[in-house]
Amino acid sequence: AAGDVFAREVPFTIGRPPVITSLNPDSAIAGGPGFTLVVWGSGFLPGAVVQWDGVPLPTTFVSDTQLTASVAAVLIAVQRTVGIGVTVPGGISNTVAFDIRWPSPSIATQGVVNAASGLPSIAPGSLISIFGANLAAGSGTAGNLPAPTSLKRTSVTIDGVLAPLLFTSPA
Repeated sequence: AAGDVFAREVPFTIGRPPVITSLNPDSAIAGGPGFTLVVWGSGFLPGAVVQWDGVPLPTTFVSDTQLTASVAAVLIAVQRTVGIGVTVPGGISNTVAFDIRWPSPSIATQGVVNAASGLPSIAPGSLISIFGANLAAGSGTAGNLPAPTSLKRTSVTIDGVLAPLLFTSPA
């Protein structure tokens, strides 16, 4: 009848959101190959999805404390930090930072030489060449003089003093 109020019970569950405690690996090298990310934590459920800056990754439920996700190489092509999260039906986890780093630079054995002669004998005030791997993010040439002390995010110090750079490249 009009004015009657009908109450209906609706069951619902209040659950805890998932929590990420660690990642393996916890970082990657920019430009590296794709890999499997292992996410450790608690409260994971079947159907949980690992999120890469909010984008779902192909995810495998292993247990309520472990998930694995496939990370394609294209996702780690450039240096940056991404947020890793987990979604489950009805819940979103904390976000954990995942760093994508440039590879560490390395100087080749006998890789510091006189720029004119190519010999390993160098003297104060002379031009030198340094050869190695991952020395710069790309090729760069000084546009004018005095030469800058940083090119393509690369700098060189000699006895703690920044040296002017005429050219940089990854090698």
